[in-house]
Amino acid sequence: MAILIDTSILIAYERGQLNVPERVSQRGTEEAFLSVISASELLHGVQRAADPAIRARRLAFVEAVLARFPVLEIDLAAARTHARTGLTIASHTGNTQAALEQFDILAQERVRPEAFIWVHAQSDWELESRVKAARTGAWIEIDNIDAGTVRQCAERVTALKQRGVLNRLLVSHDAGWYRPGEPKGGAFRGFETVYTAFVPALGQAGWTTGEVSQLLVSNPAAAFTVGSDPGLTPRWEALTWGQTRV
Repeated sequence: MAILIDTSILIAYERGQLNVPERVSQRGTEEAFLSVISASELLHGVQRAADPAIRARRLAFVEAVLARFPVLEIDLAAARTHARTGLTIASHTGNTQAALEQFDILAQERVRPEAFIWVHAQSDWELESRVKAARTGAWIEIDNIDAGTVRQCAERVTALKQRGVLNRLLVSHDAGWYRPGEPKGGAFRGFETVYTAFVPALGQAGWTTGEVSQLLVSNPAAAFTVGSDPGLTPRWEALTWGQTRV
Protein backbone atom coordinates (compact mmCIF):
# COMPACT_ATOMS: atom_id res chain seq x y z
CA MET A 1 0.00 0.00 0.00
CA ALA A 2 1.01 3.63 -0.45
CA ILE A 3 -0.19 7.03 0.80
CA LEU A 4 -1.37 9.86 -1.46
CA ILE A 5 -1.21 13.14 0.49
CA ASP A 6 -3.95 15.66 -0.32
CA THR A 7 -3.24 19.38 -0.71
CA SER A 8 -5.45 20.22 2.28
CA ILE A 9 -3.27 18.03 4.51
CA LEU A 10 -0.15 19.88 3.43
CA ILE A 11 -1.80 23.26 4.00
CA ALA A 12 -2.65 22.14 7.52
CA TYR A 13 0.99 21.05 7.91
CA GLU A 14 2.23 24.49 6.81
CA ARG A 15 -0.10 26.13 9.35
CA GLY A 16 1.22 23.95 12.16
CA GLN A 17 -2.05 22.05 12.54
CA LEU A 18 -0.63 18.65 11.56
CA ASN A 19 2.74 16.94 11.69
CA VAL A 20 2.75 15.17 8.33
CA PRO A 21 6.22 13.53 8.57
CA GLU A 22 5.23 12.06 11.94
CA ARG A 23 1.93 10.75 10.56
CA VAL A 24 3.72 9.23 7.56
CA SER A 25 6.32 7.58 9.78
CA GLN A 26 3.52 5.94 11.74
CA ARG A 27 2.51 4.07 8.57
CA GLY A 28 5.67 1.99 8.70
CA THR A 29 7.13 1.05 5.32
CA GLU A 30 4.35 2.56 3.22
CA GLU A 31 5.61 5.14 0.75
CA ALA A 32 3.99 8.60 0.55
CA PHE A 33 3.39 10.54 -2.67
CA LEU A 34 1.84 13.75 -3.99
CA SER A 35 -0.28 14.06 -7.11
CA VAL A 36 0.93 16.44 -9.79
CA ILE A 37 -2.19 18.52 -9.12
CA SER A 38 -1.28 18.92 -5.45
CA ALA A 39 2.16 20.09 -6.50
CA SER A 40 0.61 22.61 -8.88
CA GLU A 41 -1.83 23.85 -6.22
CA LEU A 42 0.98 24.36 -3.70
CA LEU A 43 3.08 26.29 -6.22
CA HIS A 44 0.03 28.35 -7.19
CA GLY A 45 -0.36 29.27 -3.52
CA VAL A 46 3.17 30.63 -3.57
CA GLN A 47 2.38 32.92 -6.51
CA ARG A 48 -0.83 34.17 -4.88
CA ALA A 49 1.01 35.56 -1.85
CA ALA A 50 1.13 39.35 -2.19
CA ASP A 51 3.61 39.86 0.64
CA PRO A 52 7.21 39.04 -0.46
CA ALA A 53 8.07 37.60 2.97
CA ILE A 54 5.06 35.29 2.94
CA ARG A 55 5.85 34.27 -0.65
CA ALA A 56 9.44 33.41 0.28
CA ARG A 57 8.32 31.40 3.31
CA ARG A 58 5.73 29.50 1.28
CA LEU A 59 8.22 28.79 -1.48
CA ALA A 60 10.72 27.35 1.01
CA PHE A 61 7.98 25.16 2.50
CA VAL A 62 6.74 23.93 -0.90
CA GLU A 63 10.23 23.16 -2.18
CA ALA A 64 10.93 21.17 0.99
CA VAL A 65 7.71 19.20 0.50
CA LEU A 66 8.50 18.51 -3.17
CA ALA A 67 11.97 17.35 -2.19
CA ARG A 68 10.53 15.05 0.51
CA PHE A 69 7.65 13.39 -1.38
CA PRO A 70 7.74 11.99 -4.95
CA VAL A 71 5.13 13.42 -7.35
CA LEU A 72 2.87 11.02 -9.27
CA GLU A 73 1.82 12.14 -12.75
CA ILE A 74 -0.64 10.61 -15.21
CA ASP A 75 1.45 8.01 -16.97
CA LEU A 76 1.45 4.71 -18.76
CA ALA A 77 -0.11 3.03 -15.73
CA ALA A 78 -3.35 4.99 -16.19
CA ALA A 79 -3.45 4.24 -19.91
CA ARG A 80 -2.76 0.55 -19.41
CA THR A 81 -5.29 0.27 -16.60
CA HIS A 82 -7.88 1.71 -18.95
CA ALA A 83 -6.82 -0.77 -21.62
CA ARG A 84 -7.43 -3.69 -19.25
CA THR A 85 -10.66 -2.46 -17.67
CA GLY A 86 -12.38 0.01 -20.01
CA LEU A 87 -12.70 2.44 -17.09
CA THR A 88 -12.74 6.16 -17.83
CA ILE A 89 -9.61 8.17 -16.99
CA ALA A 90 -10.63 11.31 -15.05
CA SER A 91 -7.51 13.42 -14.62
CA HIS A 92 -7.57 16.47 -12.34
CA THR A 93 -5.60 18.42 -14.86
CA GLY A 94 -6.49 22.11 -14.92
CA ASN A 95 -3.38 23.47 -16.63
CA THR A 96 -3.64 23.39 -20.43
CA GLN A 97 -0.07 22.30 -21.06
CA ALA A 98 -0.46 19.39 -18.64
CA ALA A 99 -3.60 18.29 -20.48
CA LEU A 100 -1.81 18.31 -23.83
CA GLU A 101 1.04 16.26 -22.40
CA GLN A 102 -1.46 13.75 -21.08
CA PHE A 103 -3.03 13.50 -24.52
CA ASP A 104 0.41 12.67 -25.89
CA ILE A 105 0.80 9.79 -23.42
CA LEU A 106 -2.66 8.43 -24.18
CA ALA A 107 -2.04 8.69 -27.92
CA GLN A 108 1.20 6.73 -27.56
CA GLU A 109 -0.78 3.97 -25.84
CA ARG A 110 -3.51 4.23 -28.50
CA VAL A 111 -6.21 5.15 -25.98
CA ARG A 112 -9.09 6.97 -27.62
CA PRO A 113 -9.82 10.54 -26.44
CA GLU A 114 -13.35 9.42 -25.51
CA ALA A 115 -11.83 7.61 -22.52
CA PHE A 116 -10.40 10.81 -21.02
CA ILE A 117 -12.03 13.49 -18.83
CA TRP A 118 -10.22 16.82 -18.61
CA VAL A 119 -11.17 17.70 -15.02
CA HIS A 120 -10.82 21.33 -13.86
CA ALA A 121 -10.92 22.49 -17.47
CA GLN A 122 -12.19 25.87 -16.28
CA SER A 123 -8.73 26.59 -14.84
CA ASP A 124 -6.14 28.32 -17.02
CA TRP A 125 -9.15 29.10 -19.23
CA GLU A 126 -8.73 29.26 -23.01
CA LEU A 127 -11.72 28.31 -25.17
CA GLU A 128 -10.09 27.01 -28.35
CA SER A 129 -8.03 24.26 -26.70
CA ARG A 130 -11.16 22.95 -24.97
CA VAL A 131 -13.14 22.98 -28.20
CA LYS A 132 -10.30 21.21 -29.96
CA ALA A 133 -10.10 18.51 -27.29
CA ALA A 134 -13.87 18.01 -27.25
CA ARG A 135 -13.99 17.60 -31.01
CA THR A 136 -11.52 14.73 -30.78
CA GLY A 137 -13.94 13.07 -28.34
CA ALA A 138 -12.47 13.99 -24.95
CA TRP A 139 -14.75 15.03 -22.11
CA ILE A 140 -14.42 18.62 -20.87
CA GLU A 141 -15.42 19.15 -17.22
CA ILE A 142 -16.19 22.63 -15.89
CA ASP A 143 -16.28 22.47 -12.12
CA ASN A 144 -15.87 24.44 -8.89
CA ILE A 145 -19.43 25.71 -9.33
CA ASP A 146 -20.42 27.76 -6.29
CA ALA A 147 -22.24 31.03 -5.59
CA GLY A 148 -19.25 33.10 -6.66
CA THR A 149 -18.55 31.25 -9.92
CA VAL A 150 -22.03 30.45 -11.26
CA ARG A 151 -22.06 33.21 -13.87
CA GLN A 152 -18.54 32.44 -15.08
CA CYS A 153 -19.16 28.69 -15.30
CA ALA A 154 -22.47 29.24 -17.11
CA GLU A 155 -20.72 31.49 -19.63
CA ARG A 156 -18.02 28.90 -20.28
CA VAL A 157 -20.32 25.93 -20.81
CA THR A 158 -22.55 28.12 -22.99
CA ALA A 159 -19.55 29.13 -25.11
CA LEU A 160 -18.65 25.46 -25.54
CA LYS A 161 -22.25 24.54 -26.40
CA GLN A 162 -22.34 27.28 -29.02
CA ARG A 163 -19.25 25.71 -30.60
CA GLY A 164 -21.13 22.43 -31.00
CA VAL A 165 -19.57 20.31 -28.25
CA LEU A 166 -22.43 20.03 -25.75
CA ASN A 167 -22.22 16.25 -26.13
CA ARG A 168 -18.71 16.30 -24.57
CA LEU A 169 -19.42 18.54 -21.55
CA LEU A 170 -19.55 17.68 -17.84
CA VAL A 171 -19.98 19.90 -14.79
CA SER A 172 -19.30 19.49 -11.07
CA HIS A 173 -19.50 21.39 -7.80
CA ASP A 174 -16.08 20.10 -6.74
CA ALA A 175 -17.50 20.73 -3.27
CA GLY A 176 -17.56 19.22 0.18
CA TRP A 177 -14.12 18.96 1.78
CA TYR A 178 -12.93 18.30 5.29
CA ARG A 179 -10.17 20.57 6.59
CA PRO A 180 -8.05 18.90 9.28
CA GLY A 181 -7.41 21.06 12.34
CA GLU A 182 -10.40 23.37 11.81
CA PRO A 183 -13.48 23.15 14.06
CA LYS A 184 -15.91 20.55 12.68
CA GLY A 185 -13.69 20.17 9.63
CA GLY A 186 -14.08 23.79 8.52
CA ALA A 187 -16.78 25.46 6.47
CA PHE A 188 -18.63 22.90 4.37
CA ARG A 189 -19.74 23.85 0.85
CA GLY A 190 -22.81 21.87 -0.17
CA PHE A 191 -23.90 20.15 -3.35
CA GLU A 192 -27.02 22.11 -4.27
CA THR A 193 -25.66 25.13 -6.18
CA VAL A 194 -25.83 23.42 -9.58
CA TYR A 195 -29.57 23.00 -9.13
CA THR A 196 -30.47 26.19 -7.26
CA ALA A 197 -28.33 28.70 -9.18
CA PHE A 198 -26.43 27.18 -12.11
CA VAL A 199 -29.42 25.61 -13.89
CA PRO A 200 -31.43 28.88 -13.66
CA ALA A 201 -28.39 30.71 -15.07
CA LEU A 202 -28.35 28.30 -18.02
CA GLY A 203 -32.04 28.99 -18.58
CA GLN A 204 -31.33 32.70 -18.70
CA ALA A 205 -28.61 31.99 -21.26
CA GLY A 206 -31.14 30.28 -23.53
CA TRP A 207 -30.58 26.62 -22.67
CA THR A 208 -33.53 24.32 -23.28
CA THR A 209 -34.73 21.68 -20.84
CA GLY A 210 -33.39 19.01 -23.17
CA GLU A 211 -29.94 20.60 -23.30
CA VAL A 212 -29.78 20.86 -19.51
CA SER A 213 -30.83 17.22 -19.23
CA GLN A 214 -28.08 16.21 -21.63
CA LEU A 215 -25.49 18.11 -19.58
CA LEU A 216 -26.57 16.77 -16.19
CA VAL A 217 -27.96 13.32 -17.01
CA SER A 218 -27.04 11.91 -20.43
CA ASN A 219 -23.44 13.07 -20.59
CA PRO A 220 -22.37 11.74 -17.16
CA ALA A 221 -24.06 8.42 -17.93
CA ALA A 222 -22.13 8.16 -21.19
CA ALA A 223 -18.82 9.31 -19.70
CA PHE A 224 -18.81 6.77 -16.88
CA THR A 225 -20.37 3.78 -18.60
CA VAL A 226 -17.98 0.83 -18.61
CA GLY A 227 -18.31 -0.84 -21.99
CA SER A 228 -16.82 -3.88 -23.63
CA ASP A 229 -14.66 -1.66 -25.87
CA PRO A 230 -11.86 -0.26 -23.73
CA GLY A 231 -11.25 2.56 -26.19
CA LEU A 232 -8.32 1.10 -28.06
CA THR A 233 -9.70 0.94 -31.59
CA PRO A 234 -7.31 2.53 -34.08
CA ARG A 235 -9.56 5.49 -34.92
CA TRP A 236 -7.31 8.52 -34.77
CA GLU A 237 -8.20 11.97 -36.00
CA ALA A 238 -5.69 14.27 -37.69
CA LEU A 239 -5.32 16.73 -34.85
CA THR A 240 -1.96 17.80 -33.49
CA TRP A 241 -1.42 17.89 -29.73
CA GLY A 242 2.08 19.11 -29.04
CA GLN A 243 4.22 16.85 -31.15
CA THR A 244 1.71 14.01 -31.31
CA ARG A 245 -0.95 13.51 -33.97
CA VAL A 246 -4.07 12.12 -32.38
